[in-house]
Amino acid sequence: MPSELKLVEEKMGQLEHTTAIDNPHKFLPAEGIKDILIELMNQNKVANAFATGAWKDSAEAKLFALKLDLTPIPWKHAGPMRRRADIVSSAVEKAKEKFGVESFQNICALEDGKWDLLTAQELKMNFVGVDLLKTGRLKNYKHKPQLIITLV
Repeated sequence: MPSELKLVEEKMGQLEHTTAIDNPHKFLPAEGIKDILIELMNQNKVANAFATGAWKDSAEAKLFALKLDLTPIPWKHAGPMRRRADIVSSAVEKAKEKFGVESFQNICALEDGKWDLLTAQELKMNFVGVDLLKTGRLKNYKHKPQLIITLV
């Protein structure tokens, strides 16, 4: 990674950690999303993985603010110039290793944006769209998700 990019990544991580401590409300997701994640993490018959387009330090700051411990879950974050599909595929591979399987019967992405939907389609995954902003925007895409959840 070029040294300038590494410095930017480190600085962003430091700023987000400080913000997570001083103003954790700035990282709070839509009401209910944390409950969904916790419920999924507690399912015995569901293998979970977490993939984020954020840099590692930024993702950790956001998880800290949520008071969400992903230690038991395989997860991947963005690195320099990594495509979303690469990050998600890498998280799936880590999950296969952790759970000792060669493949999963079904993979479903639980996400909130157009790029997430396109990534799931590229990887031939099922997709559940979470309409965090209650805008209905996921319904307007050319390739619609199988299911859209609006948190109320």
